[in-house]
Amino acid sequence: MRINVKTKARQVWSQEERTMARAAVEYGLCSLGLWHCPTRMTVILRDFKEGHFGDSLDLDYKYVIRISKQGNWLKTIFHELEHIRQYAEDELELEPAVAMWRGEMFEDQDYETSPWEVMAREVEETLYDEFMEAITEINS
Repeated sequence: MRINVKTKARQVWSQEERTMARAAVEYGLCSLGLWHCPTRMTVILRDFKEGHFGDSLDLDYKYVIRISKQGNWLKTIFHELEHIRQYAEDELELEPAVAMWRGEMFEDQDYETSPWEVMAREVEETLYDEFMEAITEINS
């Protein structure tokens, strides 16, 4: 997968944070088996309004992840990368007010209980813990 990490809010994201974000994206791509995916991906580090941590978009010709520097933004990167995996493996299709999850249609599904979000939260925790352990080992 060809990735591009852009920063839309350079005054908000330090060089060290941008480097860490890129490392997290690369780690997540490897862990989720996405390096083989031919679709391009752009990760945009930006400054969203309060309470919006990030999102991921499947634009057919490329994937886009937008991350805000709020909360634990590293976890948000891993969460959104799981959605990219779901898109790439045709598990998830999102349209306004309708989602297709593993062949089943969901209309007006609650964010917290939707199965693709539950899975993304589980994956974000696992990848975050593994990534932080790897970073700790490298820095020891």
